[in-house]
Formats: sequence, C-alpha cells, structure tokens
Amino acid sequence: MSHLPRVSRRLPYVAPALLFALAQLSLVAQQKPAVPDSSSSWYDDVLKTEAYVIPPKELADAVLIPRYLNISLTSASPDKKWFVDEIGDGPVLMKTFSKPFHELGGVFVDFKANRARALTTRNNIGIQIVSASDGSRKVLQLPAGARVSNATWSPDNTGVAYFVHTDDATQI
Repeated sequence: MSHLPRVSRRLPYVAPALLFALAQLSLVAQQKPAVPDSSSSWYDDVLKTEAYVIPPKELADAVLIPRYLNISLTSASPDKKWFVDEIGDGPVLMKTFSKPFHELGGVFVDFKANRARALTTRNNIGIQIVSASDGSRKVLQLPAGARVSNATWSPDNTGVAYFVHTDDATQI
C-alpha cells in the first residue's frame, strides 16, 4: 500500500464523512420552510396557485432583449474611465454570409476584399464609448456605409483604433 498516493490512502476515511454531510443536506432540504405571515408580498400568493404567471414588464423586457443589443463592458480604457462597445445589428444576413470565398489550407479568405472571411461575416455597424461613472454614451463617427470590428484603446488613452470594412478592402 506504500506505492499508492497519499490521497488514495485517506479515501476510506473521507468517503463516510462526505456521505454523512450529504445526508445532513438531504434532511435540511426536506424540512418545510416557515409559513410567511399575511404581510408577505405578492409572490407568496403566486406560489400558492398553479398557473403561468406573466413577470413584471421590466423583467420580461430585460430577459427578452435581443442578444446583439447587450452592452459588453470588457474593453476598458487604460485609465478605467471609459469602455469601448461595438454596436451590432443582429445575426449575419444571408447575402453577407453567402459572399464567395476561397479556402486555403483551412483558412477562409474573402478574395474580393483580400481579408480573412471572419472579418466579412463578423463585424458591426458602429462603435460607442460608454462612461464607467455615469453610463453616458458617445457614438464615434464612422465612414458612410462602412462596418467595423476589433476596436481597442490606444496605449496613451487618447483614441480608439479599429478596422473599417468596405466591400473591397479593410483599413485601420
């Protein structure tokens, strides 16, 4: 038994303790909760009936909002006062997704625009800067008809760099 790792020699002692802890949790879960008094809120009445309940409008709106309208606060400026958020316009349209491309050794290339196909199919209609302190937004001015991607802060916190995609080229 000396060739077994130290953990496996302790297993016969740990397993009963783990089983005992799980049994205690099971007993706690089976106990009935205390009955709320008559001053409880509306959800106590809802729980007493078996029916579908429509949630409050604010909650339903928050849950059902299209995913592309979510704001991601992950690209913070170096001074942590602003965030870059790329504004999407929903799922990729079939006319965009069906543009011709070449496959070269597993790499998909949009040969008309001379770029990776992912830059053609995964891009956005705009960029906004969101304040970390009050949530205010500033929309960046972009070239007409262009799409953008890969927005990132400059190291000195004075600007945002991004790719501008047109039908026949990509520029920084």
